[in-house]
Amino acid sequence: RQVIQSGGKNRTRLCETARSASERSRGCADAKAAPQQQSSLAMDARSQLNQICARAGFGQNSTRATEDALRALDSSLMDAAPKYGDEAGRNALALVGTVVMSFRGTRYNLPVEIILPPQYPYSPPRVFVRPTPDMMIKDRHRHVDANGVVFLPVLNEWGAHKTLYDVVEVVSNVFGADP
Repeated sequence: RQVIQSGGKNRTRLCETARSASERSRGCADAKAAPQQQSSLAMDARSQLNQICARAGFGQNSTRATEDALRALDSSLMDAAPKYGDEAGRNALALVGTVVMSFRGTRYNLPVEIILPPQYPYSPPRVFVRPTPDMMIKDRHRHVDANGVVFLPVLNEWGAHKTLYDVVEVVSNVFGADP
């Protein structure tokens, strides 16, 4: 769940962790939220992220991982839900959903999975494009292989000073320029 501002009105975004790529691409439903619910919804997201980071073994980096994930999820560029574990079931924080990209003036939702390893922020996140059944990955794409693994300079030149939001912003810009 995520609290957003829309046209001066407070709204709550209700999201569920999607089980399939097609469900992830459908997005979230908006519902009006009472002001007293907003802080509890934000606390729910923080609490859920803290629990996942603790279970995944982030240790002293748990706060940083939680804060970076919250910033990315609160941005207008990402609509995702956190979950525990990576594609092989190893300890990690995964954000499953979409990143907004703009191509030729039209906005699209790119289905992604972004995985933060327990060594984050000292190790970069892993980013995957997760196409829906009616999508395909472009053959020989410069930034994504046939398995959906994303390759970007921000990931190759990673340092602890970079954030998850930096990655989301680059994914949005790069895939907007070269879908």
